[in-house]
Amino acid sequence: MHITYLSPAWPPAGAANGIVTYVSVIRTYMLSKGHDVSVLADGRLYLRDGSVEDLDGTAVPTASFWPRLASRLDRRLGHHPFTGRRIARQLRRARRIVPIDLVEMEESFGWSAAVQRGIDVPVVTRLHGPQFLKPEGKDRMVPPEHARHRERAEGRAIRYAAALSAPTRVILDATCERYGRPASTGRVIPNPVRIGGADDRWCADACDPDLILCVGRLDRLKGADTMIAAFSRVLRHRRQARLVMVGPDGGMEQPDGSVIPFREHVRRTVGAATLDRVRFTGLLGQEAINALRRQACMTVVASQCENFPYAAVEAMAVGSPLITTDWLGSAEIVADGVTGWRTPVGDPDRLAERIIRLLEDREAAAAAGAAAWQICRDGYAADSVGARMAAFYRDVVEEHA
Repeated sequence: MHITYLSPAWPPAGAANGIVTYVSVIRTYMLSKGHDVSVLADGRLYLRDGSVEDLDGTAVPTASFWPRLASRLDRRLGHHPFTGRRIARQLRRARRIVPIDLVEMEESFGWSAAVQRGIDVPVVTRLHGPQFLKPEGKDRMVPPEHARHRERAEGRAIRYAAALSAPTRVILDATCERYGRPASTGRVIPNPVRIGGADDRWCADACDPDLILCVGRLDRLKGADTMIAAFSRVLRHRRQARLVMVGPDGGMEQPDGSVIPFREHVRRTVGAATLDRVRFTGLLGQEAINALRRQACMTVVASQCENFPYAAVEAMAVGSPLITTDWLGSAEIVADGVTGWRTPVGDPDRLAERIIRLLEDREAAAAAGAAAWQICRDGYAADSVGARMAAFYRDVVEEHA
């Protein structure tokens, strides 16, 4: 098969995005099994041999009237329909370059519907985070009317998708119920993850007992404010504790609609004393993040909303003890008290309480880390997940034919 993935960015180095990570891991597996794979990102087609094709090179110049009008309309409509049509045109051009058998892309903005109408190969709509599952009002940088546009467009795309897949059962069931599609028509296949070897695993004796790690974009949706509020409470009980926050600064919305850097939010809300115990690294590569996971005594994911977060699963894959908020689908990934701990979303008191207890119980931390690594090796490794995904793709291609 020749599989084409739509990715928000490519190549993956330096891209802090779970979809990019997913495409990178599954692409590596498919190539290892003899399938041909291309990646479409930002108008460019990245082929397996390293060459790149510009799919917009023959398009109408952006200075002309119609592209400028489409761009203006896209800014006014939250689902950016003209971008979806542009992607469909790009894939039609891609088919003249490589023999694509199947396209997989996220449900975002409902673009998969435009792509399916525009090409004669099956399009798998992969649920990476439907708009309707995002907490209302938590992302003020997206106007409410734009969120409604996007939700309606995604609903149409999901309802009539040629094939639908999701990384967890609860996400698939909730989405199908929301949009009136039988859940039996979708397939639940987790996202694949690279598993750390024996030398790459977290070890209780080698970690820093006072260092806490949080990985994720620094904004409200990813729970960075919850993490900071919880950490300020932890410091009251353990003054020597330190926090490392890895991820880009997404900014914090203020009541007046302005956005300030996250570091300034920390200074205003919990003060300089807490800020002095926090280190912000910005974007880091996978190896650097895994090194921090092995160094820290635990990893925390405090998000308001997630789907199948690599920030959590990659921590489990190196055996790092994990505390996460109880977003929809977390129970399918983290068994509370066994492979990690779940705390209520947006509750810094409960999060701080769990962090303090884990700081004081190294034995429980080590047991959970080991169990999490085992679960990842058995259920999320690229070989097992990739084989299931390849079988699913074959079924979709055969049914389409």
